[in-house]
Order: sequence, then C-alpha cells, then structure tokens
Amino acid sequence: SQREKIKEEIIRQERDKVMTEDERYKRLEELDKLVKDYNELIKDLGDKKEAAIMTV
Repeated sequence: SQREKIKEEIIRQERDKVMTEDERYKRLEELDKLVKDYNELIKDLGDKKEAAIMTV
C-alpha cells in the first residue's frame, strides 16, 4: 500500500541520517493522522451514498 511505502521511506531516511528519530516519529504520526482522516472521509461519503440510494 502507499502508506507502507511512505512509512518505509520515512524509516529509511532516519537510517540514512536524513532526519532525526524525533522527526521520524513526528512524520509517522502525521501519516497516521492523514490516513485516519481520509478513511473517515471515505466512510462518510459511502454512508451518504448509501443513504441516497436507500431513499429512491
């Protein structure tokens, strides 16, 4: 998945000393928040679509 690829890239950058351990944790938290937000958005859109279909 894209999330896993990005996560691996973040970890690789820390290993290669491109970022610090603190930066890695911050970026991973940001990634998790983005994924959570988009999952909620997709669920909301699905719920609205389901409601629209059921009213027909």
